Amino acid sequence: MLPYDEDYPVLVDWCGSAAMLLEIDYLGSSPAVLQRLSQGALAYSAWLDVNSHNQLSFAAGGELILTIDAFFPGSPEDHPGIGQWPEPQEMTDFFVEFEERDEDYD
Repeated sequence: MLPYDEDYPVLVDWCGSAAMLLEIDYLGSSPAVLQRLSQGALAYSAWLDVNSHNQLSFAAGGELILTIDAFFPGSPEDHPGIGQWPEPQEMTDFFVEFEERDEDYD
């Protein structure tokens, strides 16, 4: 455990050619940070707090392309930048409406 009276650290690791930045706070999910991290690269952010507020974000080429609520994403048509972020489209049940989710929904 890290002491909470210190500045929030950022842990850096590599996964193949991808750099991963892990933090205890939310700064990595802000548009300004994602835009800077995505200069000449792709940047993804997954953020969740203790109250289940969340967002999945994707930035590329210095531009924030898309931010989605992971629990209630709506439909693909609600997100103009979804065509530039193919991974959520490939998850067949990602955009299933909340009322239509069954016990097998993950």
